[in-house]
Amino acid sequence: MGAAIDYLVENGISDRKRIAVAGRSYGAFSTANLLVHGDFFRTGIAVSGACIRTLTPFGFQHEKRSFWEAMGFYTRMSPFYYADQVNEPLLIMRGGVVM
Repeated sequence: MGAAIDYLVENGISDRKRIAVAGRSYGAFSTANLLVHGDFFRTGIAVSGACIRTLTPFGFQHEKRSFWEAMGFYTRMSPFYYADQVNEPLLIMRGGVVM
């Protein structure tokens, strides 16, 4: 991630102090995790995502075990349990989209 941001900054494409990350669905989960486990982005936008893995107790993506079968895995993956480590603003949007 750092190399990609370095490239954008070095080539005048972006300003390191103004880079955001956003995602929808699993991308929202990834956005929250990037803010939890990294310091690359100044803000994040998570749209319609399951950012709390305990709210998907019967599997997600390719995980077929339930929360009760793999509690440690779910809690390690969930950005919710690391929310106190987020230093940047995070907009979490839920609900349907009207077209």
